[in-house]
Amino acid sequence: MFSHTARQRYIERGGGLAALIGFFADSTVQSLADARARADIVRAFFSAAAVVSAGALVALLPVYTGFLAHRYITLIVATVLGSALLTAWSLLASHLFLDLDGRPLRTPGIPNFLTLVRLCLIAPTVVLLAQRHYLPALIVYAVLGVTDVADGIVARVIGPRSRWGVVMDPLADVLSTAAVFFSLWGLGLVPLWLIALLALRYLMLLVGSLALFLRVGPYKIRATIPGKIVGVVQAVGAGALVAAAATRPDALSDLGRVLYPFLGLGFASIVVSQAVIGLRWLRTSRSLER
Repeated sequence: MFSHTARQRYIERGGGLAALIGFFADSTVQSLADARARADIVRAFFSAAAVVSAGALVALLPVYTGFLAHRYITLIVATVLGSALLTAWSLLASHLFLDLDGRPLRTPGIPNFLTLVRLCLIAPTVVLLAQRHYLPALIVYAVLGVTDVADGIVARVIGPRSRWGVVMDPLADVLSTAAVFFSLWGLGLVPLWLIALLALRYLMLLVGSLALFLRVGPYKIRATIPGKIVGVVQAVGAGALVAAAATRPDALSDLGRVLYPFLGLGFASIVVSQAVIGLRWLRTSRSLER
């Protein structure tokens, strides 16, 4: 994740490609040090990821019967590696295991574990889609959606509300949505132009976030109502496509004629809104410099 100390060194180096490479290297070193400092959180998360992965694999075992054993091995490998890599990546933000008032969390908390569940279920969802097990994929994707809603509710009602959750919850949404839509595109269920819009949206988010951090430092962008609406629409749209593939493949073309333009309009609107928000932050930073 992005480090404040690494940003300061980036500025001292005067910017440029070499300074940017140094920024990523310094951020990685700092993130690893933060993770070592919260070894209790790291152990808890990897233990939880192991339980979630094992539970998913046991639940999906009935799908792989007869001559499908080799496909089940693929699911096992992808689930274990995917869970381990995404859990490790999420823990690069160990310094954010603070409540919203800046106090260290003694335990990760249920909301953060629910976000971790979402990360751990991305790999099996992709494998199920790639193997055209549409109904099991739809069920796992539904669990992804339920945990997405549940972690926010639990955080507000029970707590704790953490800075890690504020950052990782939307990032988990980005990863799960991108994984599902790119899988659907690989299966020929989504047109290339729609994937291009989605890729542009997330590329702008990634590059824009880095550029803003380097330019203005830590910043907080609140979720917008249009953004939340598009998020719901794209989740429902992806689920509808998978459901149609599982039950009535002949209805996919009719569904696409209605759904693709609707999703495209939503993705395009978010691209525009992200650009407007980014420009607003840059103008604010320039006015402060004066």
